[in-house]
Amino acid sequence: AAPLLEEWQEEPPLASLDAPRAVFGAVLRGWREMREELEEHASSTLAADFFHGAGRYVGERRDFRLAAEGEAAGGEGEPLGDLSPALCEPLSLLRSQLAALRAQLPAASLRRAWRSLAEALDTWVYESVVRRSAFSAAGAQRFRRDAQALVDSFSGVSASAHTAMRRLHEVAIVFGLPPPARAELLQLASAGAAALSRRRDELGVHALDGESLSELLASLVVDS
Repeated sequence: AAPLLEEWQEEPPLASLDAPRAVFGAVLRGWREMREELEEHASSTLAADFFHGAGRYVGERRDFRLAAEGEAAGGEGEPLGDLSPALCEPLSLLRSQLAALRAQLPAASLRRAWRSLAEALDTWVYESVVRRSAFSAAGAQRFRRDAQALVDSFSGVSASAHTAMRRLHEVAIVFGLPPPARAELLQLASAGAAALSRRRDELGVHALDGESLSELLASLVVDS
């Protein structure tokens, strides 16, 4: 009804009435505030559920360093293997909740809600797991699979979830590089060279700056 009211308020005779700019302004503002509250509630509820469900995943982040070489499937050009077991249940819940959200919200509200949720998960996983972990070669590939699975969980509501989960998407890109390419990237990041900007553009890495890349690459114990 809101788009219809916005259209009607500009049509005669309503447009000629002496009222504060829009005849339905107060009603529209009230609906807009209600809509924003509902979208925020949906996004924050799903985020809180994921944070709670993924607590064990964060607690077991040391496994990324201890992962054995036999688990390193999913390298460049290879199919992705298994996910971290502690991530499976929260991912399953997230997918079912997103499906329910898609069935209940109008398209515009759904777009705003899923993007807010994706950005919140991107920040939380990056800060709680990536920045607090060390990774063996196999652990890096396992996290790469985890990150991709998290992005893919939004496939039912959007084909561009990676644009709202830039850091996790870019961590997966870096972890997918062969060791020589990672060593080159670390050298460029540490030097703050102008060439780093060109290399980041080539890789499609923009959310992670030089300092973040240096920190990430230093977390790879296999490259140290």
